Amino acid sequence: MRLITRADWDGLVCAVLLSTVEHIEAIQFAYPKDIQDGKVIVPDNSAIANLPYHPNCVLWFDHHISEEELGAPMAAFTGIKGKFGLAPSAARLIYDFYGGDATFARFKALVEATDRVDSAQLTKADVENPAGYVLLAYTVDPRSGLKDLELQMYFIMLIDWLKSKPIDEILQIPEVKLMTDRLLAEDRNFRDALQQHSRLDGNVVVTDFRGLPAVPPGNRFAIYTLFPAANVSARLYDGKDGSISTIALGHSIFNRTCQTNVGKLLAEYGGGGHRGAGTAQFQKAESEAKFQEIITRLKQAG
Repeated sequence: MRLITRADWDGLVCAVLLSTVEHIEAIQFAYPKDIQDGKVIVPDNSAIANLPYHPNCVLWFDHHISEEELGAPMAAFTGIKGKFGLAPSAARLIYDFYGGDATFARFKALVEATDRVDSAQLTKADVENPAGYVLLAYTVDPRSGLKDLELQMYFIMLIDWLKSKPIDEILQIPEVKLMTDRLLAEDRNFRDALQQHSRLDGNVVVTDFRGLPAVPPGNRFAIYTLFPAANVSARLYDGKDGSISTIALGHSIFNRTCQTNVGKLLAEYGGGGHRGAGTAQFQKAESEAKFQEIITRLKQAG
């Protein structure tokens, strides 16, 4: 069985759990929008986790509210093995589906940390002095900007390590230590970049990284410690092939007063996500108008 998942921490932990209980022969990474647009080849007998539904899959787990808004085919899902529903992480759905503690007792702390990271139930200490699974999660957060290792190779190694080693040992593995050391060392530079390229617009802190040749790697939640008055962030950046611009929205994890359901809002623009975080992509020619429209709606909702 091929597993198609998202290249983020939740997708990684989904792969750890599923490869423990299912015969996973290969792992493929995909973007949600590419699944939605039919750009991803999904072989028959595939498993999909932490990504939108595809009719070729025989196993599906997802927890993004935007799938419900986009008409995630619940009728088609009937009879398909897996689980769709609101949860702090897709990993939590897998954990519960296969029997919870009875099956995955050794991964209990890992899944609890994944719930916290994916639903942003973090403390200021988790942002300013991260440790354990939270620190490791930042190294595979696409918005951290770490590029020292080839991503797919790093993911595959992490799957094996998470299945066989305690977190303290994993953090001392040279490949992992390279990533965590750089992330922590670049923290000041990243915060300076945030200050330079961010502005407060009502209740929205807008960070515009478009056109920058490089951005220091860093913790995406740091923006909420720098702009505590904001209750939602909008990060704008260039997409993977240069013709696309991306907007990433997130509720502040400390000022929890934002009234916008981000997943529902971005589903209207062909993107998606959770209530508190999500992304959408646009062709560059239309991106500026769409970004301003989205930011205006965030301000109007409060």
